[in-house]
Amino acid sequence: MFSETSHTRPDINFAQMRDFLHHGWGPVGVRVAECWRDYNDRYFDGRLRPVPITLVNTSPHGHWLGLTCGIFAGNGDGLPCRCHLIQLTYPGSGESLVADRATLLHEMVHQFLVEAGLNARHAAEPWRKEITRLHLVLTGERLWCAYDQVKKIKGTSVRVPKPAPESGMRSIEQREIAAWPTRDIKLGAL
Repeated sequence: MFSETSHTRPDINFAQMRDFLHHGWGPVGVRVAECWRDYNDRYFDGRLRPVPITLVNTSPHGHWLGLTCGIFAGNGDGLPCRCHLIQLTYPGSGESLVADRATLLHEMVHQFLVEAGLNARHAAEPWRKEITRLHLVLTGERLWCAYDQVKKIKGTSVRVPKPAPESGMRSIEQREIAAWPTRDIKLGAL
């Protein structure tokens, strides 16, 4: 049983995850579960553990489409890093999720990093490396995700992405890194 002090919960298998989604959200839930399994096999070599995925009518901050809850690396509590749950936004009425397949993949990147014990924050190096890997797999194109550097332009300090050392290619900006892949890769509806 889950305990607030132990930060653990029993593992579930894919059939339980799919059943939970089916009972809660019908055909939409089944599509989410099947997409999660497809992405897990295709992009993460089947390494991700099934987790509860919930569909929520609204986000607490009003702007996110998905959220991954877990214990992140570097929190100093000495406990194993675990992904506890993924949440995707669902409209109050209608048949389609607001969150799409790209949103689910984004949250699965967080899940992958948490389960690997790596920093899953958008500004962290593991996030940048993982979206660079997946961007190449999805599009066949290289992506450069550099940290911003501060430069003086006309006497004003501004943040600009650092160019790639080997090619001079411009990096995508931090807001694009944080939103990957929803802005540049369309994977379709759930």
